[in-house]
Amino acid sequence: MARKPTEIIALSLRVREELRRRLEREAKKQNHSLNAEIVHRLQRSLERDQGIEVEEAIHGQLASMPKEQIGPALVALAGIGGSLGRLASMAAIVTEEGRAAALERLAWMQPQKEGK
Repeated sequence: MARKPTEIIALSLRVREELRRRLEREAKKQNHSLNAEIVHRLQRSLERDQGIEVEEAIHGQLASMPKEQIGPALVALAGIGGSLGRLASMAAIVTEEGRAAALERLAWMQPQKEGK
């Protein structure tokens, strides 16, 4: 019978003692169990890998866009929040087109806030 994706399973793992000690120290700093620390670090690693894949896909799309559309695209991506939004925000800040589009968007939003 297939396991459910939400099912928690026991997993036997072999690591060097030095690594186990480092993980245990970090777990104590975070007030986590060793198991929780390992799971947390594995999840972060996979999320980071997924973020890199998304970043590469976005970079490919942006590379094919006309230069004047890049800034507004980055600003739009920044608006979705999360790690992708943070990446887009950073990219918008370091590009001339992105800065210009962000400033334009902020200027456009300012009158709307004052009208509330």
